[in-house]
Formats: sequence, structure tokens, C-alpha cells
Amino acid sequence: MKLIEKLFARFPSLVEEISETVSKVLNEEREKTKEVVENIIDSEQGYLFTNDYTYLLNRTSILPKVQNQE
Repeated sequence: MKLIEKLFARFPSLVEEISETVSKVLNEEREKTKEVVENIIDSEQGYLFTNDYTYLLNRTSILPKVQNQE
């Protein structure tokens, strides 16, 4: 608030309006940022590391099971 008062010292009647506008924009952007971060966290929590050979061999049909051929 003090920064706005210094910057707009020549226009004291605008200080309150500018302060409210800046606060409103910052709150809106904070909410958007929060949503993006929550989406990133959700996607990371849902990620399953599937490069483990044992997992791929035993749990999925991605890799064919090796059969003993003698």
C-alpha cells in the first residue's frame, strides 16, 4: 500500500482504487496459480513408474513372459 501511495502521490484520490484493483488481480492470479499447482500435484501423484522390469514382467502384458526353452 505504501508503494502505491508513493507512486501515485500526485493522484491521492486514485490510491484506494488502484490498491483495490491490484489486490483483485493478484487474488485472481493466485487462485489460477493454485489450481495449476494442484493439477500438477494430482498428475504426479497419479503417475505410475513403469520402467521397472519386474513390474512389467509380472504385472502387465507389455513384455512377453520369457519361457524356458531347453
